[in-house]
Amino acid sequence: RQEVLNAISCLAENTNHVVVFDEVLSVAGKDICTKDIPRIRGGWAIQDVFYAFSQHKELALLFLEYTLSILHKEPVIINSSEKGESTSESLADDCILQATMFALNAFMRGGGKIGKQ
Repeated sequence: RQEVLNAISCLAENTNHVVVFDEVLSVAGKDICTKDIPRIRGGWAIQDVFYAFSQHKELALLFLEYTLSILHKEPVIINSSEKGESTSESLADDCILQATMFALNAFMRGGGKIGKQ
């Protein structure tokens, strides 16, 4: 697992970090909407990625700015499922938003010395 975390951090550091962050949050969103995260045996690997970003000297600030920008631009969705107006796009957006909030929470908890700065 540590090798994967190092590889993801290295990829984010040496390529377009926004693309890497998008992919990680996309996978996290799918997991949140389709799996029972607290019951995953051995812990949720994506959470470890969020921790790794929070403890990385260069990626910590970039990831924090990225997650805050998503929260800033996402509209507040009023539950309209009773009216039958729920779309797969709004569900996907909701999953990404949930993943972003989870990432920010994990980031703040796992920040260590770098994240707390």
